[in-house]
Amino acid sequence: MGNTNLDAGGDGRIDQLRSLVKTATSHTAGLVVALLFALAMVIVLWRIAIVLGVSDDYAGAVLPTLAGVIAGVPFAVWLIRVSDAESRRREAAAAAAARAHEEETAARDRRREEEAAVARRSAILTVIDDELRRSAAEVCGDRAGPPRQLIMPFLPTDAWGALSASGELRWIEDPTLIAKIANAYHRIGTTNEIERAAFAFFNDPVTVSVTWMSAGATPGAKLLQALADQDRHTIAAIDDARAAIHMELHDDGSPYVGPCSSV
Repeated sequence: MGNTNLDAGGDGRIDQLRSLVKTATSHTAGLVVALLFALAMVIVLWRIAIVLGVSDDYAGAVLPTLAGVIAGVPFAVWLIRVSDAESRRREAAAAAAARAHEEETAARDRRREEEAAVARRSAILTVIDDELRRSAAEVCGDRAGPPRQLIMPFLPTDAWGALSASGELRWIEDPTLIAKIANAYHRIGTTNEIERAAFAFFNDPVTVSVTWMSAGATPGAKLLQALADQDRHTIAAIDDARAAIHMELHDDGSPYVGPCSSV
């Protein structure tokens, strides 16, 4: 691990040195021009000194110093430009790295949110599917006739009611799927209403209405027939909703088994 860190540090320093050399090289042309200008100025001053009769000793002492000053100014400017360019390059690289990190973090957060939403939606659909399956088992099992049986408690809707009241249904974004599930529970609710009416009738025959009495068939028989008719619609709606839920939860191509076939 220590050698790895040393190697990484060495590679980083080498990269920085390469970058600095590259930056310096990109400004070399300006430096060469400045130095040539400085050399030309020295030659001109030397010629002027000769014309003015300046002694060789004095010229030999002053002109090198003057040449150093003339050459040093563009060299210093060149160093400043190289340093500024390298600083700008590092700042741009740091900004680009920061943007890349932010984008990567945002993408990772979005993936986590999407995964959490999928998991939540799957859990909610699983709860709904289980409740619909139990309703189908009741209708196709103990309640099946003929004659149609009345069994307490009524078909379950507790999970659907709790999920609706708590706002958890917002995780199911497919409006068609929601519509199918809502239709299944509407049919279950209708079945429960007829069963309640049947229980009230059979427990208190005095409450039978004149309409039932004049229908030519016993009110109890008509209630049970209404339940049997409703059961077909209820099973069809449950079948439609559970088939859609199955497609949402299972992408492995596994076949969906109808509600009454699976109970």
